Amino acid sequence: MTSATPPPKPNRAPVIVKPPAPPASATLPQALGAYTLEEVIGQGGMGTVYKAKRSGLDRVMAVKLINAGAFASDLERHRFRVEAENAAKLQHPNIVQVLEV
Repeated sequence: MTSATPPPKPNRAPVIVKPPAPPASATLPQALGAYTLEEVIGQGGMGTVYKAKRSGLDRVMAVKLINAGAFASDLERHRFRVEAENAAKLQHPNIVQVLEV
């Protein structure tokens, strides 16, 4: 007597609808409040980091925006804020200083 193995279930990836991303490099420079986003300098799963200038200070800074933007869930916004708060506690020459959340 042989035991029959059931056929494998098809692998179906979930359908993910992504909200609009932050400004693409083609639309830069772009004003965002007191900052002018100049170019993308990094991107990860949660956010995009831009080289930016703060108006009135003529100072180059990094600005990180959450990728989901206005479509971010409460959980995503919470994680983004916790990440910024934890980074603000660090002081090291190779870690950027968090100035505003």
